[in-house]
Amino acid sequence: GVLAAGAFNNLAGGTVGGLVTNAGTTTNAGVMNGGLQNIGGSTTNFGAINGGATVSGGALITSGTITGGLINSATVNASGTISGPIQNNAPGVFNVVAALTGDNAFTNAGGARLNVGAAYNGVTTLANAGSVYVTPAGALNVTGALNNSGSLINTGSTKSASLNNSGVVTSLNSLTTTGLVSNSGTMTLSGAFSNGALNNSGAINVLGALGGASGPTNNSGAINVNTAGATMTMGALTNSGVLNMIGGGIGNVVNAASYAGAGGSVAVDASLAGGGADRLNLGGASTGSGTVFWNFFGASAPHADTPIITNGAGATFVSSISLATSNPSPFAIAGGQLVKDDGFVQQWFGQASPGVWVLRSDVNVAQLGSIMGAVSGMMSAITTAFSEPASAFISKPQDDSPNKFSIGVWGRNRDGQFRIESSSFIPGGGTTADRTIGVTSKAQFVGIQVGIDAGLYNIQNSGWSANLGVHGGIINGESRTPQAT
Repeated sequence: GVLAAGAFNNLAGGTVGGLVTNAGTTTNAGVMNGGLQNIGGSTTNFGAINGGATVSGGALITSGTITGGLINSATVNASGTISGPIQNNAPGVFNVVAALTGDNAFTNAGGARLNVGAAYNGVTTLANAGSVYVTPAGALNVTGALNNSGSLINTGSTKSASLNNSGVVTSLNSLTTTGLVSNSGTMTLSGAFSNGALNNSGAINVLGALGGASGPTNNSGAINVNTAGATMTMGALTNSGVLNMIGGGIGNVVNAASYAGAGGSVAVDASLAGGGADRLNLGGASTGSGTVFWNFFGASAPHADTPIITNGAGATFVSSISLATSNPSPFAIAGGQLVKDDGFVQQWFGQASPGVWVLRSDVNVAQLGSIMGAVSGMMSAITTAFSEPASAFISKPQDDSPNKFSIGVWGRNRDGQFRIESSSFIPGGGTTADRTIGVTSKAQFVGIQVGIDAGLYNIQNSGWSANLGVHGGIINGESRTPQAT
């Protein structure tokens, strides 16, 4: 064995049979068959270290070969080949500085750090309770399971056969898992995300348009596709959690092969004036039920149907908002719900056709009918009360002398009330239902009318007479429509 407190160089072709313990400066270009224990200083390996390496202090820089595994609680800058398990303990830092090949498990303990700045291949399993950082130039390839209970930040490429996350994963480039991704922690994703299947009971946050595709997805947590322009594509979706698109403005999209509702919800932003909405696009037959939650934008205005959920025949979706109304639903398919009432314009949620749920604007037919009934009631009151025929207030005098002139003043007052019942039919068409509106109006009024009549009789002894009259008045009326159905 060798105890190096100063400088020790094992040149190319040289062989050391025992353990090398280094606290100074060791350089190996040959073969060290007894392994390495670095307790301080630095060891640079260009050759081969057999029997494993332990780094408890100082630094190991290796670009050669190490067999028998490695234990680190200090600093390792690695490339080349390391065979055997690697244990990175706190406060150790393990840096992949150039292409590195392994053939065994890598364990990164709490408080330890793995930095992958180049291609790191051959890791059979990676268990991380500390922190892993994959740089934009890095590529971490795990042939088996990647188990993360710490922090994994991926700005390069990370691949594994499976991913089990109970910590925090932030992937801003390419994250690929050929098998199951199981998440009970937090995952923040952008770039590309692909997997064989996804089980989520934690939180998944999608930033922007997410490339790649998830396999069958079982969500009992929260999938948040709610940043500007965020989209996500997945296989068959089973949802007992929250699919949340509220918060990124209008236009977020989730594409799923089908939907199996298990009491879950879909939350969307939607314009009240036809400016669009977030959308769940389904690829085929679906089952179960779901609830739609809303975040509305703008003021209500008439608009064409706004799709919310498409191609989901077989499933049932209901709105979290369902306002009481006497108006009939504007949908030909039963189950339409009033979700926003802004006076004359209402917003309804329902099926435009089987499997296509939309936000539909509609005129408040009951209110419109009420106003029409009120106007009709007042016109009827005025016509009936003050435009009815009346006998003349001036009549021919008994005196039959020529050019006899007569004048008179008159007045009358009226008050009363009317009850008017009417019914209107609005035909539907396509996806819109026929509707009949019954209106009951009550009109009451009070008014006065005054006038003056004058007459010239037996003009020039001809037997002809002329009458002239003028009148005016005022009426004050009120009409109410307490019932429109």
